[in-house]
Amino acid sequence: TLIIHVYLHVCQTVVYGSILGSMGIKARQTVEEDIPELNVLLREILQRKIDAGLLLDATLLCLTALDKENGNIVGFLCLRDVPCTRLGSEAPPDVSQAWLQSLPTTQHNQSSTAYVSLCCVRSQYEVEGSGCLFRTAQMVAGHLRRYLMATSTDITFMEPGLATLFSRVTASNEANTVLYEAPSYVVLPPLTVRQARVEDHDEMLPVLERASIRYPALSQLPQSSRPEEAFALARVVATQDECNCVLVAHDLEAPGQPSQEASVEETAGGGMRLAGFMVATSEVDTTPLMDAFDLHPYDNLLPQEEYERQYEVARKTVREKKMEALMARLGDRLKPKSKPRQPSHQSSKASRPSVGSDTQMSSDQQQQQQQQSGAPSEQ
Repeated sequence: TLIIHVYLHVCQTVVYGSILGSMGIKARQTVEEDIPELNVLLREILQRKIDAGLLLDATLLCLTALDKENGNIVGFLCLRDVPCTRLGSEAPPDVSQAWLQSLPTTQHNQSSTAYVSLCCVRSQYEVEGSGCLFRTAQMVAGHLRRYLMATSTDITFMEPGLATLFSRVTASNEANTVLYEAPSYVVLPPLTVRQARVEDHDEMLPVLERASIRYPALSQLPQSSRPEEAFALARVVATQDECNCVLVAHDLEAPGQPSQEASVEETAGGGMRLAGFMVATSEVDTTPLMDAFDLHPYDNLLPQEEYERQYEVARKTVREKKMEALMARLGDRLKPKSKPRQPSHQSSKASRPSVGSDTQMSSDQQQQQQQQSGAPSEQ
């Protein structure tokens, strides 16, 4: 089904902290302008000089956490796609690297695994900042299914923010390294989407009210639901048909991965909470969009059958016009050209009397007549 217009798509802060922020913290991909401030941050936290610019070029993904109020950088995350030890760890690099590569867990699902090369957050932002960084990483790189971190320290008490995401997998005394793992569904809980029912109104209304403050343009209900009256949202849900649909999304209250075979009743029941909803319709006049944009890659926002029918009609029309123009051009070339008839100048001159000769003949005749009559002639 082709969804043309979206009225609302808002998720709760607890689910997408990377967008809304938990305590005024936001995360984004690192840019070159962050490097000077990142170098200062790394030197203060790790007590060593590390060039953030080199990490930016050599890693899979780099993210920066910022304080929303003042814009200061408070955290930095670097992910790699090959086994590595976390920077700042006291483990011997060669021994730790060899131990990591020998583990079976590092050999499976390599294309969907990311390794934490560096993760440092200022202590006062550690809990919120760590979660914000990894949630943003999951939203940017949605193909990732797990995160592995090899470090020499126990993160349980030193870094509680990471401890809420990562679980201990194994350790090596010889390599002085502990391996932690964080599944993607723990970093960013997946959503279960189903069609909305009228009974969902009480859970949907608070989400709509919060959205009207943050995203007023996306929180406008269709005019057909009489949004100025009470229970407009319930009317939108109750009037769903082939062209109008309302979808709700649920997330699990406790970290875990829901069953993909869960029924509608199970996903709508206890243990799950509404994270957001979306109202979509296909009853939209697409003419202004077609006039402003080239929508052929999207089948002109038409159903496939209708687009193919219009395309075939347009193709035949263009072909007929080209054939008509070609036949007209060939007809002009094959038609014999007739030479224009030129009038004969000699015959016209012969048959045409001369004005000067007529005048001379008349004067001679007058002189002869005067001589015969005896009258003097004028010179």
